[in-house]
Amino acid sequence: MAPVIASAVEEALGHGGGGATVDDSSSPAAKKAKGEKHHPVLLDLLADELECDADDILDFELQLCDVQPSAIGGARKEFIFSGRLDNLVSCFASLRALIDASGDAKSSSLRTEARSIHWSPYDRVGV
Repeated sequence: MAPVIASAVEEALGHGGGGATVDDSSSPAAKKAKGEKHHPVLLDLLADELECDADDILDFELQLCDVQPSAIGGARKEFIFSGRLDNLVSCFASLRALIDASGDAKSSSLRTEARSIHWSPYDRVGV
């Protein structure tokens, strides 16, 4: 895949502003214009899978997913290694803990703090 920002900057530097143009046929912008923006090996793999010629593929968008099976590991087998379980497991575990803690009448009557859970879909933003 050609980076969008880098291609736009290269195009602006090579063709814009009235300045000198850069004649580089191997640049991402030149490859994009000639239809060579994807690696030939990837195009061949896709063409084989789709049972067509690589030249028939004009463009594509792929989403790749990890297909490795989940595994249990750790020194005492205390960890689950699995893709796409981070949000699901943490939401389930926190809700289960809240329900379990709320069901104990004796400990709930002695406590004065409010119990709550906050789930946010913004876990990929970073801090």
